[in-house]
Amino acid sequence: MKKLYLVMNTFSGSYFEENYSRNIGHECINFFMPNDIGEKILIWFNPDGKFNPEYKSGYTITLLMVTNYSAEKNKYRILGLAKDCQIIEGVTVGGKKKEKKFERYNIFKEKYGLAKYGKKTIEEIFQDNLYHGKIEEKDTLATFWVLPENMYVPKSNKEIIKMKKEDNAKDFNLKNEMNESPAINLNLARMRRYIKDTKDIKQIEEIINNIEWEQLVLEKKNELPYYPRNKEYYKNNTLFALTGTEKNEHVISNMIASSLKKSPELLTNFIEELNKAFKKSPNEEHNKKSIEIIQGQNVDCIRENKYVDLTLLVNEYTIIIENKIDSNIAESGYDDYEKTKRQILKSLKEFDLEEKEMDQYLITAGFTKEKVEKYKNQCCQLTKYYIQTQVDALINDKDKDKIFYFLLFPKYNEKKFANDAINKWLYGDKYVLISYEEVYNAFNIDDDYSYKSDIKRQLELLKSEIDDFKQNEEIYKFLAKAGF
Repeated sequence: MKKLYLVMNTFSGSYFEENYSRNIGHECINFFMPNDIGEKILIWFNPDGKFNPEYKSGYTITLLMVTNYSAEKNKYRILGLAKDCQIIEGVTVGGKKKEKKFERYNIFKEKYGLAKYGKKTIEEIFQDNLYHGKIEEKDTLATFWVLPENMYVPKSNKEIIKMKKEDNAKDFNLKNEMNESPAINLNLARMRRYIKDTKDIKQIEEIINNIEWEQLVLEKKNELPYYPRNKEYYKNNTLFALTGTEKNEHVISNMIASSLKKSPELLTNFIEELNKAFKKSPNEEHNKKSIEIIQGQNVDCIRENKYVDLTLLVNEYTIIIENKIDSNIAESGYDDYEKTKRQILKSLKEFDLEEKEMDQYLITAGFTKEKVEKYKNQCCQLTKYYIQTQVDALINDKDKDKIFYFLLFPKYNEKKFANDAINKWLYGDKYVLISYEEVYNAFNIDDDYSYKSDIKRQLELLKSEIDDFKQNEEIYKFLAKAGF
């Protein structure tokens, strides 16, 4: 028998945003066992369910299911592995015409139409989905079936692989980030990949064999393997979820600023977490710093002051916090010296200084063409915000030693914003790294504050080591529609 390996990127794409985000991803069925069709798990693979008849016989088919890993390009988290996938009758009927789709649909419905998840049949669950504003035409609703003993999930939910997205990739170079396995270069431009060449199969098998898997057992019937069964686990039932702002940096920064303004205890806790971050920093210069906590201290939390996400004025201290959830510190790659200078001058235009005088302030603050060139003529937002606050301090005669810089990010993006990653930028080393785990610790207090339960639930999402937000959102919609 020949071998065919398939890789499918799940829970991603614009389809989920259609129909006012009410569409339910067909791949949800891949992680549940339906009733009324025997002990089989139905697997969705291709957009319309159909499958190339070339593989109808003479092949053993293995499907690796992955999902986007946070905002990092070409990185994917492994969700599951289905071995010995059996092609469902009818899916090899080709053609995009309506009659061909209906032929596939009738064959599927005759065999598996009674497949029920919770209280709904598979057809009832997906019947309200829209594609480009129209009800989807009748077609097959699954591509394969597998026995539960052939369904596996990784024991760790942190198995990450890197796949380069190259249109004409011939050699595979997929890298298992956790196990340092050989790399494979997968083209996921179409969100799914067929691997059948001997060389490529050997490499992907090595990746799969280096992962510690656990088998789906029958006791987990109607349960998403590895993940908790309780439907509420998947639901982010907060004001942030209601308004679709769970990862909106502006909204989250507003929430932090408003909360710190209103609660002295939250502010004290927050500053304590910042002081801990000083001590944990690998930069010895940061270890010497601290923010003095004074009871009844004066505080002002300013949003978007000179484009900075969050500026805290606490007594004589100025605390600069750049909040990055799923965005980057260099949105368009990088800015050169001239562009960065123009942006800095724009933020400082309130001082209305002559060009020569402002140039001298920039030089004194450490912003020169020569310094930028040492960093390959690359500047980012961290560079801009450091220089403009230093110039502001020079003009207003502030103590520069009491200006502190922090970069805030979700725990799941910790590797993305490691010190090595930000130190490559001019003045990136001036920033202390803090994750939303520290913010959560500050907000996890006994005293009540406005919207406490919503805020804590939101911070739990951002302090997680794994970004499973999209996956959980889609699974919840599936469970709710199925009536679990």
